[in-house]
Amino acid sequence: MKTFHVRDYGILSGEKDQMNMLRLRGILEECRKNEEPAEILFEEGTYHFYPDYAFERTLCISNHDEDTIKRIAFDLTDCAHLTVRGKNSDFIFHTELLAFYFEHSEDIILEGFSINYERPAYSEGSIVSVNGPSMQLRIDKERFPYYVAHQRIFFTGENFCEEIPFWMEVDPEKGEPSEGPYEMGFDIRPDSNYGNWKELEEGLVEVTLDGAGDMKSFDGYTPGHIIVLRHHPRNYPATYVTSSKDVTFRDVKIYHCAGMGVTAQFTENVTLDRVQVTGKAGSGHWFSLAADATHFVYCRGLIHIKDCLFERQLDDAVNIHGIYARVKKVLSEKELLVELVHHQQKGVPVGKSGDHFSFVRYESLLSMGESRTEEIITLNKDFTYVKFAEKLPEGIKEKDSIENVSYVPNVLIEGCIVQNNRARGFLLTSAGNVVVKNNYFHTSGTAVLISGDAADWFESGATKHIVVENNRFDDCDHVKCWGQGVIQVDTPVREVEKDQKLHQYLEIRDNEFTSADGELLNVKNVQTVVFAENKVTAPGSEETWVKLQDVGEYRDK
Repeated sequence: MKTFHVRDYGILSGEKDQMNMLRLRGILEECRKNEEPAEILFEEGTYHFYPDYAFERTLCISNHDEDTIKRIAFDLTDCAHLTVRGKNSDFIFHTELLAFYFEHSEDIILEGFSINYERPAYSEGSIVSVNGPSMQLRIDKERFPYYVAHQRIFFTGENFCEEIPFWMEVDPEKGEPSEGPYEMGFDIRPDSNYGNWKELEEGLVEVTLDGAGDMKSFDGYTPGHIIVLRHHPRNYPATYVTSSKDVTFRDVKIYHCAGMGVTAQFTENVTLDRVQVTGKAGSGHWFSLAADATHFVYCRGLIHIKDCLFERQLDDAVNIHGIYARVKKVLSEKELLVELVHHQQKGVPVGKSGDHFSFVRYESLLSMGESRTEEIITLNKDFTYVKFAEKLPEGIKEKDSIENVSYVPNVLIEGCIVQNNRARGFLLTSAGNVVVKNNYFHTSGTAVLISGDAADWFESGATKHIVVENNRFDDCDHVKCWGQGVIQVDTPVREVEKDQKLHQYLEIRDNEFTSADGELLNVKNVQTVVFAENKVTAPGSEETWVKLQDVGEYRDK
């Protein structure tokens, strides 16, 4: 194996040198030309990366805000058999910079370092007082720069100036989202919540509710609690993998980014081993990532997540799904025009020629058949032309969808800790074999959710075989806006077929549940459900713990 020591190229620990990016580009170009396995080695220390001389690409990243040109630090496009290795190294990225990007990459390992950003994309304040429609917040202006002008508050960073669309309350004693009002949104539309801001003194601001929204008072918020001020768009994940194969993250810590931690699209075999998503000790802020810890869209092979920590991120720990592309027009007996509907999926490829697709009925989300594609043409970020090898199923119409079934992963998640985050734990909508075992959950919402829809997020699809075993669920789903049960299957459909269910098999066995309200299992539209040999500490009995609707078979053994 050839080793590229970054110190030999002038990349030195502790130096805030904008030329580091140019030196890094030189190393990566050598790696692309190298025909033998190689590693890029960073000695222990802190390394800074700036956008000035970074790679630049136009990227459309699923489940992020609509994408534009991105600056990239480690562009691993067309790399193979490469390890980026640190010796407990810290990587600090400045401004809006995508830390790692993979495209057409194979056999890549990231190992032994942390990812963080100089200025976090969110800010924090502590509640000083609440008086009806007014609230006073103490904000550390040095750590979270801001200014107030025209009764509006603006937060600034190395290259941004943003207002607040959302905020979230956190209980600092519990170290988790509050069970009270929790979160709210601000908007300048006349029919929504709006806040008028003024600065009473340096670092002390007051916001007073205005507008016609449903929030008329801050009563219920608790002085001393933290408000996470979510003022930055979700536009930069820490790592983005697409059209790649055999990618491993090992002993990597992700402290912060303006999007998701690990995002993968159209990739085969992804392993996360001892990855930690958490806030950096001593950073002075509660949150870690701005969105999901991990997100997988149209992957295949095996997604293996082992011995990882996911905490304090502002969305789910794991989300695995495909995309429903909605039928806009039926052009002929073999041709469709389809549309990407949700704004955070615009520009994501539907697939490529030769992929197999399922035709999905709008009312039930059941498949009407499958066909191989002969031709796919992306017309623009919204619309795609698709020609199939066989005739379309009879009765296909506008509002039905197609789903790429050439990308269906098997999933193994084991030995992980999910705690103190906003929203939920694992969202698992894969038709592969899914096993969730030996994990610990303490989530504000549902711990394990099987969902998907073709009307809102357009995240597919139907599941076939999911086993949840030997996990510990510790007081999950205590904030009800993020779930209706510790484990929930709820795929919104307009029709449920009597003899055919959307999801096939869900087994929940040998788990430990501790719950204050006893809402453990809430399941709809599943053929077979097994809930057996679980240890439960909760009010009620199995009759109240388990809620079933449109379930073909239920077994407790």
